[in-house]
Parts: sequence; structure tokens; C-alpha cells
Amino acid sequence: MTKEQKKNENLSFGIALIIFTVITMYLMYRKHEASKELDSCHRYTIGEVYNHLYMYRSGEQINCKFTYNSKEYILTKTGSDLKQTKGKNYLVKFNPDNPKISEILLDKVIPKHIVAPSEGWKTKPRIDE
Repeated sequence: MTKEQKKNENLSFGIALIIFTVITMYLMYRKHEASKELDSCHRYTIGEVYNHLYMYRSGEQINCKFTYNSKEYILTKTGSDLKQTKGKNYLVKFNPDNPKISEILLDKVIPKHIVAPSEGWKTKPRIDE
């Protein structure tokens, strides 16, 4: 390999590394902004976990569906210590202006007989079994 080829290879690698870094930083920024948006404006509803997958390298993934104002939304959560959640209901915190910005709260299973209002709750409900 000539010096010129080596130089071009190093330049290509450097450009690819810069592009990768910029994309990663952008995605981290978007996640941070969505988190701030959710913290500043949110409601609560109930979502049902309908899928629980064990991924080969990235741990586990659950899919949850919830309804807000008669429209169904899907959220996905990945992690390494997701408990057996399939078929169970949990609280979902979501942004009413953009319900795709949401997170499932896995700290407590919600009994099936409890139904959330179509517009959700303004504050986190206290649910006793």
C-alpha cells in the first residue's frame, strides 16, 4: 500500500468517525429534549405490555400499547432487567401534545379492572389493589 493510499484510508476513517460522532450526539440531544418535554408537560394513562422479547445482544425489549383520546399509541422500552411483564398493565407517562413521547412506569402492576379516562390523569393516580 502506498503512502497516498494509506493517507486516503486514514482520511476516510476520520470522516466516518466524525459522521458517527455527530449522529450519536444528535440522537443523545433528541433523547434529552424529549425527556425535558415529558417532564414539563405530561399526563398518565394505563398501557398494556403485549410483547416481551429477549434480544441476542441488547438485553430485553417490551412493547406497550396505550390509548389517548381514542387513538392507540405504541411505545418500546429496552433494558437488561425487564421483569415478566407481558399481558400486564402499567402506568404510562406521556406528553398530551405529542403522545409518542412517553415512558412506561414498571414499578407497579395496575389491576385489569381499573380503566383510565380517555384524556388521561393530570397527576399520577394512587392505585390501591
